[in-house]
Amino acid sequence: MIIALYYRNTDSQGLVCVYAFLFPAIGSCVLGGFLPVLFKRSTLDNTGAALLYAAVCIAFSILGTIPFQIILECSFVDGFFEAMSGFTTTGITVLAGLDEMPRCILFWRVLTQWMTKNA
Repeated sequence: MIIALYYRNTDSQGLVCVYAFLFPAIGSCVLGGFLPVLFKRSTLDNTGAALLYAAVCIAFSILGTIPFQIILECSFVDGFFEAMSGFTTTGITVLAGLDEMPRCILFWRVLTQWMTKNA
């Protein structure tokens, strides 16, 4: 959101970029607030840990899809693929015209790959 605010006057989308990142931020805060209430802490075996990792990857990718859908007006499948490829660090893209995209989306693409690689 900081990058979107910084480049709001130079990018073609303006404040749309800010709102595109505000909605997933609110959604992840709400989700993060309710999950500890719904589930108690326990130790996980290997199967439970693998299932938890898969669920987290899917949840992050769904939340990461929202900026692609709002800013680029792409389909859910294209946005989900883009977010999933970022979070899994495959780097494959289905989007064309990367040079003309708003800087906030380009930064989001790089950030998804960097977060996962350095986690």
